[in-house]
Amino acid sequence: KRELLEGLTAAFIEHAGVAPAEVSGRITEGPASWTMEGGKILPEPGEETEEWYQHDQRIGAAAAAG
Repeated sequence: KRELLEGLTAAFIEHAGVAPAEVSGRITEGPASWTMEGGKILPEPGEETEEWYQHDQRIGAAAAAG
């Protein structure tokens, strides 16, 4: 988790052009069902339905077309 957070904050600092002292972060863990993304509750790992992956494909197709 430490390496992931360091990489994320380093990328943010680089792209946002802010001083490292102005950036902090934290990674916490919890069940996927406690998280909402795009208005949908996330499925637990391994419990994703086919619909979940079709949504990702539509987004990718729209991004490629745009």
